[in-house]
Amino acid sequence: MALELSKIVSPAQTIIISSVSSNKQLPPSFTIMNFLFLHKFIPKRFLKMKNKFVYWFMGARTIREKAVFNQILKDTEITFFRWAISTILKWKHDSKTKNLYHIHGTSDNIFPIKYISPDYTIEGGGHLMVYSNATEVSSILRKILEQ
Repeated sequence: MALELSKIVSPAQTIIISSVSSNKQLPPSFTIMNFLFLHKFIPKRFLKMKNKFVYWFMGARTIREKAVFNQILKDTEITFFRWAISTILKWKHDSKTKNLYHIHGTSDNIFPIKYISPDYTIEGGGHLMVYSNATEVSSILRKILEQ
């Protein structure tokens, strides 16, 4: 969403965290899911599921991280999950965003780093690293904003 807004607003800097800067950085599984319309068949209960695999996939390792993730699940409507998945799968953005800074974790299972070339990496950071690695993320943000 930040990249789409940057096309309209023309900010001095655009910073993305635990995200992708182009649809070409999405993992192949996303292309397959979109091509086969698999996202249309995800059961509602799966979207709110809490188990070891989901925690691993999201990068929730500690009891506190799992509690935060559980609260996110509780507070988020299923219609939003469906919209978000569909929007990501259909998203097309391959233009270069001016003054883009990309912070990404090396252990993000949703957007694996092997498909991405971030400006800054956080070793062991997962998709929830804004919470789990908040100190490191804040340090990088300060460095970017001071430029």
